[in-house]
Amino acid sequence: MDPTSGPLLVAAAVSIAAGALSFASPCVLPLVPGYLAFVSGLTGAQLDDGGNKARGTVLAGSGLFVLGFAVFFTLIGGAFGAVGRELAAQRQVVGIVGGVLVLLLGLFLLGVIRPRRLKGENIPLGARIFALADTYDA
Repeated sequence: MDPTSGPLLVAAAVSIAAGALSFASPCVLPLVPGYLAFVSGLTGAQLDDGGNKARGTVLAGSGLFVLGFAVFFTLIGGAFGAVGRELAAQRQVVGIVGGVLVLLLGLFLLGVIRPRRLKGENIPLGARIFALADTYDA
């Protein structure tokens, strides 16, 4: 698809508008000052007294955060793309393994196979204590 084609430009504009609208929502907008203070490492008093230097610190911190975020998710996207490409190349093997797994899980649900490891209740002590504490609400 041509990047300058009409439908892609409309989709990009709608995406930007949706992002701006979600950013301005009542549940996100109040978090922005705290987020900027955290990213910049400055308190409100330092921002008031700092002038242009404080603004530069906030912009640099925010920019580095966005850059790190973009790089991380670009790398993750590339890695998952490579895994997906490899899985697509091995589609027949993945289909067979998935079919065998579904068959085994179906037999387990029907009670035909019962692995010893899954027999009995092996609930960890912490989960039991949490369940008891959650039962008796005060």
